[in-house]
Amino acid sequence: MVEMEKRKNKKAWLRILESVIGVLIILLALIFFVSQQTKNIGKSEKAEEVLGAILDSIEKNQTLREAVINEDNTTLQNFIASQINTLYPFYNFTFCMTQPHLTCSQQNFYPYQLPKKKEIFSDSILISYEENNRVKSTKFMLYIWQK
Repeated sequence: MVEMEKRKNKKAWLRILESVIGVLIILLALIFFVSQQTKNIGKSEKAEEVLGAILDSIEKNQTLREAVINEDNTTLQNFIASQINTLYPFYNFTFCMTQPHLTCSQQNFYPYQLPKKKEIFSDSILISYEENNRVKSTKFMLYIWQK
């Protein structure tokens, strides 16, 4: 009788141990997946910060606004490259300018084409100006991706 109770106790402890190990495995898996999601969210937020800072600078700087209006790619490339290389060196970029109702085609990108196998983040601003008593606009789109 005593020996049967010892076996029952042993089996009970083994079941408790199995349950605890099972719960730990599930918790570790949940922690792993949640941390992966947080990492992806952080990457997206950082990209939005980079895009916002650069586009805000272009929008507020008269020389850069005129570069967008005159499609001065060199001035814009130099400015964006200096910002990215100084503040965000792990990103690469390209941009395009077009009419507000159009989208950028592969020929419009400067200085690089969009990569094929990267996660690309983009944002745009609209620069409006007056020409011959008519209001005109140019859409400036900036694309960034991690190197």
